[in-house]
Amino acid sequence: YTNTEAGLDVSHSQCRLSIDMITDNELGRVQGSLTGEQGVVKSFAGVIDGIIYWDNVEIKDDGRLVTVEEYIKNSNLENDQGIYIEKIKNELALIKQTIDGFVDTIEADPKVQFCMSGREVQGMETRMKVPNNKSSRRKADETEVVVRHNIGKTGEGNARFPQLTKQMRMIIANATLNLAKENYTKKYDKLNTQMMQDYTVLGERIANIAGENSKDVRREAGRQACVDIAASANVSRRPESKIQQAFSSVLRLINMNVRPAVAVTLTQNTAVATSEAERAALGADLANRQMSGKYTADQWNYKHTTTTTYNWDTLQCKKCTLNQPCTQTANPWFSAKYCKQWANVEEKCENIQF
Repeated sequence: YTNTEAGLDVSHSQCRLSIDMITDNELGRVQGSLTGEQGVVKSFAGVIDGIIYWDNVEIKDDGRLVTVEEYIKNSNLENDQGIYIEKIKNELALIKQTIDGFVDTIEADPKVQFCMSGREVQGMETRMKVPNNKSSRRKADETEVVVRHNIGKTGEGNARFPQLTKQMRMIIANATLNLAKENYTKKYDKLNTQMMQDYTVLGERIANIAGENSKDVRREAGRQACVDIAASANVSRRPESKIQQAFSSVLRLINMNVRPAVAVTLTQNTAVATSEAERAALGADLANRQMSGKYTADQWNYKHTTTTTYNWDTLQCKKCTLNQPCTQTANPWFSAKYCKQWANVEEKCENIQF
């Protein structure tokens, strides 16, 4: 959502049905943070759709429910979004259908129909003679007519209790409406409680993310140290022979003064990610950072390899060394010493926790 002069502006098109759909990046996570500071945190607000103002859901004098159009007008909802109106329309239609269903079932009972529209009963009739021609007064010109009567008849074509179910409709409508309100209130309270719990979970996630951003600073320091272990092996390793023959002493001197540039300094990318673009740039930078180191020494009387592999999530550095010493040397009269037979390769690994 965004704050405007008119109030809270909620973008329904960007709503998430669950807080699990909210990513860590939207809550301030900066992958590979070098400062520990929090990134941009999007603003989220809980929204309960389909809210009904029950005071405006009225029952008319005939026991009929107000129409959706009347409800919208009474509630000043003319400018609301279509999807919201559809939910209200469906809810009111369900209530109306329930009321009509009960009343229609009652009115379909033959006994109720007798009371509402009356019924003909055998033997209840009136015989009267009607002249065939109004101008003629002769008895021969008269015809006997039988008129049957309905029980409860108070006037021509009228039933005794035509409004019998009207009061019943009012009773059913009120009972149905009260039940709908009760079910609505239960569901609303459940959703409202869930929304409050979601706020708590989001707060905890934001706090954890802040901790992860700070932890990334330690991760970066551990990464550099892990990579540097392999890079510094050429300096820290002890000599395998008292005198390196031929070019060996020269290489040793060079290796003592030159270290491979494999470490990334802590001053790289120290800017705080203040936008999604900058967060993405830091994330891409993390993917390009060196997570392993390697040093190889191939001398006349020994072979050695040191490799390090760094686990960013666990801050653990796995260091492995491969050693292959010379078991038999040869010393020709007119050339430098060399290894005539090599031992089997020995591998040793250890985990270093930063």
